[in-house]
Amino acid sequence: MAKKPLIVDFDDAFEMEQAFINAAGTGKVALVSSTENNIVDLPIELIDFSEHQPRIITDKVLQDVEKLAKSIETNGQIYPIVVIKKEETYELVGGEKRFRAVRDVLKHKTIRAIIRDDKSTEKTALISLIDNLHRSNLSDFELVNAIQKHCDEFGYTIQNIEFITQKYQLDQSKYFRLMSFYKLPNYIKEDLKIHPKAISGATAQQLLTELNKLVLKFNHQLVEDTTLTIWKKYLNEFTETNRPSKKFIYQIEKALTVQETAKKQDQSIENASLVNKMILKNKNGLKFGSIKIEKSLNGKTVLNIRTSLNAEFNQEKIEKLEEFLAGLDDHP
Repeated sequence: MAKKPLIVDFDDAFEMEQAFINAAGTGKVALVSSTENNIVDLPIELIDFSEHQPRIITDKVLQDVEKLAKSIETNGQIYPIVVIKKEETYELVGGEKRFRAVRDVLKHKTIRAIIRDDKSTEKTALISLIDNLHRSNLSDFELVNAIQKHCDEFGYTIQNIEFITQKYQLDQSKYFRLMSFYKLPNYIKEDLKIHPKAISGATAQQLLTELNKLVLKFNHQLVEDTTLTIWKKYLNEFTETNRPSKKFIYQIEKALTVQETAKKQDQSIENASLVNKMILKNKNGLKFGSIKIEKSLNGKTVLNIRTSLNAEFNQEKIEKLEEFLAGLDDHP
């Protein structure tokens, strides 16, 4: 017996879109709409991308579009895109990958769409952002950039925790993870513009905590140089595998410890090479002592004199020795 299609009565276009999402895997969807926000077949040539679209288009996104196109070709377009009427054209605010799959890969002339009647520019931007906010395939880096762009455009302050968490439907822990991206080294942020899914907000927060700890333990410049090296190595691995990982964070401290140990060993070898031992002989060539010359850790010259004399070492000879040694010092 064939499954009956899901029949849904909608109060607005947003509920209609959510019903499509919730109906995944339940069979075909039949619609009974109680509003003017119907699903229609729109000419693709009339649809423009939204300037508020938060997604960064990467090679991975384009690969996903190819896969989505094959699915649509096989099963049909199950979920409509969401657009807003703009005079004689439409602005895409939800379903960019579906739109790219239908337009760029399948080369269709029309696409199924929900039309929302909303004239507010800010609401349009917010709809586009919220539409992508809870999708697992939108990275944290793309999200925080989209929120920042929206704040800049409409005069909000992203540092206002209470306002931002309510406005963009975020919990505070998510907010603080997203804010961690701003404090990362600039080269990491630049790389994330190309590979936005290389690290999550949680990883960014953990990396920032680790770096703050390491600069208290190791030389600041050494931490910077080592972090750059480890990060570039990780990014190459991510580019090849497309699998994000936190392991590179632990590798930074490990590499710093190895370098610090090697530096101390080199210093010990250098100090040992500065040690110079001399044999003291009298006029007849007979040994009567030795002098060992070495460098201390603070850079001073240390003399260790060991001698055995037949004559009595009286106060007069001590004073002569003091005078002689004082004359050797460049900084009396």
